[in-house]
Amino acid sequence: SCQQFRTRDCKRIDTYLHCNTQPIIEASVGMRFACLQINYPNLSDQVMGAGISLFNNEWSNIYDFTPVEHALNWSLLPETAKFDTYLTPEHITSVSKADKAMFSSDNSIFPLTVGNRTDREGFGKSALLSLFLGRDGKHTDVSGVLKQVQNSECRLRRSKETSMNTDTVIRIYGESADMQNFGKFAKDGSVIGFEVEGDVDTLRKTLPQPQNILIYLSNDQTSSKEINNFFNYVDMTMST
Repeated sequence: SCQQFRTRDCKRIDTYLHCNTQPIIEASVGMRFACLQINYPNLSDQVMGAGISLFNNEWSNIYDFTPVEHALNWSLLPETAKFDTYLTPEHITSVSKADKAMFSSDNSIFPLTVGNRTDREGFGKSALLSLFLGRDGKHTDVSGVLKQVQNSECRLRRSKETSMNTDTVIRIYGESADMQNFGKFAKDGSVIGFEVEGDVDTLRKTLPQPQNILIYLSNDQTSSKEINNFFNYVDMTMST
């Protein structure tokens, strides 16, 4: 997990990555990437201490400084790939005992996103799931919402975390009484947005309402626009 990732003169490396900014490869070939899934005691404190957002993960948005014609120097590992398959049983046992490390998406502090994959067919609708964390909202409050996303047979394509004032909320989501309230609620906290895809209708009926978080899920008419508005806004603010 890092804020910046860059390789040079590397060959055939598989990387399980959580990166807050766009990863860069240079003069590197055979690079493969997957979304990092891990947890162990004190990891949350370490991530917070390093100023790393759990939800700004650009792991699949690779920029290649030295591309070649008719080929890619990098690719994404299959969704079925698991980090612990790279470890021997003895190594897994020693790591688990010494550090109490867990490599399952059920336990990871980093949300599992599928990234920039092209296999979107068969996964149903897309929608923008936004969590407005107020002054007392905590990242740990988000886990229950993400569990329900998984239980509803939806998957996360990407996620971003940002801050917004009321005017920005209205510009992205449209002007309504609800959005006025959402904007006032978020001004002392943050907004976390997820592009979800799958059985969005079931998810809409079963979303929990945790304390200190307001939840918004876009509808069929607004989803495409709001997904673009939200992620374009965050990319713009992160680049300035």
